Amino acid sequence: MKTAAKRCRVILNPAARGEKAGRISLGHFPESCRVEVVLSRAAGHATELARKAVEEGLELVVAAGGDGTVNEVANGIAGSGAVLGILPLGSVNVLARELGIPRHMDRAWKVVADGRARSIDLGKMTCGPGNSRKTRYFTQLAGAGLDARAVQRVTRAQKRIWGPLSYVFAGLKVAAENSPPVRVELDGRPAIEGACVIFGNGRFYGGPFAILKRARIDDGWLDTCIFQKQGYWNLLHYLQGVLRRTHTRFEDVSYAKARNARVTADAEIPIEVDGEMLGFLPAEVEIIPLGLKVMVPLE
Repeated sequence: MKTAAKRCRVILNPAARGEKAGRISLGHFPESCRVEVVLSRAAGHATELARKAVEEGLELVVAAGGDGTVNEVANGIAGSGAVLGILPLGSVNVLARELGIPRHMDRAWKVVADGRARSIDLGKMTCGPGNSRKTRYFTQLAGAGLDARAVQRVTRAQKRIWGPLSYVFAGLKVAAENSPPVRVELDGRPAIEGACVIFGNGRFYGGPFAILKRARIDDGWLDTCIFQKQGYWNLLHYLQGVLRRTHTRFEDVSYAKARNARVTADAEIPIEVDGEMLGFLPAEVEIIPLGLKVMVPLE
């Protein structure tokens, strides 16, 4: 007896990877999926489309785009029980890399159609002062300080051309700029100051860089890496440590696991989640254990 086709909605960012996006919207989909394609038109639209899909009873919602699109769709379905599918069309695709989802579109479609649903943790960031506070989930990482200032500088064109290296180049530009330190309190412990803090649900940052190398995406912990010193030469020192995966041994790098964190500063310090700007400090961060289901390869 033939199994009924699985109904899913693909939320496509038409700006992602140009020709690849066109092939997704016009391509051949597996017979095991009954596919509807809708286009996101602006920042935040993919979240609205994902919420609408959940309201209509769809159990599988697919993000076709980069890490920003994946983040928006995850925010639209978080807490609903719906499953996230990923077609990695971006220049970096950090969560897809973390979960072993192939970049080749036919193989990625096979994961969406015939893979297995895996529960992973979700990070949750709440930031800003008073009545202007914002809350957003993140699937992979979040950061404040130098890292977020670099994200502010990276354009879509630069990401298309340079991929993960675009964040390195931007980081080198902002490294020479003096900025007040961020203060990070983990699980209520005394604060640690630094130029930059990165919170991770998974290992990778900006592509292949395993900054949070001890992170496990379903362990119920928030991995935290604080780079304490500012300046161009310190950043180069940290970069070579990251590339060699020795940075956690440095005396001026703090690495720890926590359930929640609070981050403050004495100036307007930016925050990013999954490579997209969110707002400014102060912020609270927490982990939501197994808060999202994602389609992953069978093996």
